[in-house]
Amino acid sequence: MSQKNDFKAFSISNNANVVSQEKYEENESLNTGFPPESITTHVLNKALRQSSTISSVVADFIAAESGSDVLDDGNITKLTTQLNKALEQKIITKISNSALEKAKNGADIPNKNEFVKNLGLLELLLAGTPLFTQGNNFMTFKIPFLSGLKRKYILFQSVYVIAPNLANEGKFTITYPIAYSYEPHAILSSMGGYISGGNYGEGADILKINKENLVIVSHWQSRSASFPPVRIFVVGISDN
Repeated sequence: MSQKNDFKAFSISNNANVVSQEKYEENESLNTGFPPESITTHVLNKALRQSSTISSVVADFIAAESGSDVLDDGNITKLTTQLNKALEQKIITKISNSALEKAKNGADIPNKNEFVKNLGLLELLLAGTPLFTQGNNFMTFKIPFLSGLKRKYILFQSVYVIAPNLANEGKFTITYPIAYSYEPHAILSSMGGYISGGNYGEGADILKINKENLVIVSHWQSRSASFPPVRIFVVGISDN
């Protein structure tokens, strides 16, 4: 249903009694207004047509976009509110429609290569995609990034192994599935066992972290190999 619009364009027929645009612009009344003693009708009609046509166009826009009637009742506040609503609706609709037209997204960007570069998307694209690997007792996850012109990886690794039955400061080594290019950081899971003497918070600690492996030292008086596996989580940087 079309909304009502009280604001109509005046004197718009082909044979309307209006002065030509050229003569209208030359008419003295355009700058001074109509004199009190006489009014040239066809000039007056021209003035009314111009103002009423614009009013009608704006009112049509308000009615179409706001979904409400536009009435000539002298309520300026209401008309202002309707105009704001119409503009908001138009903007929302335009943005929504443009976002759905994927073929046009970015069409207004003059230098797309520079735009992609500024966002860092080119570096992300050149770096590559993340790599995930899973084995019987490990998982690795490599996230590529560019450092200057060189590709590197943030390397996450989770490994679990059965600890040997060591005691009294015994040591054992866990080798990572992938070696790091720089010394990584590591977390050791809680490891139960029988501890006698000494002030230890855990049954074992990480003694040394290397690029290829880490060394765990035990504080157990005894620990059965049937206990739960030792789990480590390691994160660092790899060049390949």
